[in-house]
Amino acid sequence: MVRALAQATVLPMTIDDLNVCWALDQRCFEDGEAYDRETFRYLFESKQTVSFKLNTSGGGMGGFVVSMVEPDNSGHIITLGVAPDCRHRGYV
Repeated sequence: MVRALAQATVLPMTIDDLNVCWALDQRCFEDGEAYDRETFRYLFESKQTVSFKLNTSGGGMGGFVVSMVEPDNSGHIITLGVAPDCRHRGYV
């Protein structure tokens, strides 16, 4: 059986998403690997950081990705989190 794909919207994150993203990060990384709020603040304010959120059809943040672009235009993902209740749902 094929599961229906869930609908969501991917949008850039801003400093206004700080508290929601931080709270989701705490849920995703309960084992002490979560970032603190000030680290997220630093990342959102950095000109080198590119961040996106997944907004579910219910209006909540279902996931996020924070990445950094280096001066040589290479990049890396700093953190990526998916809400436990949004995992394995096939969001597109």
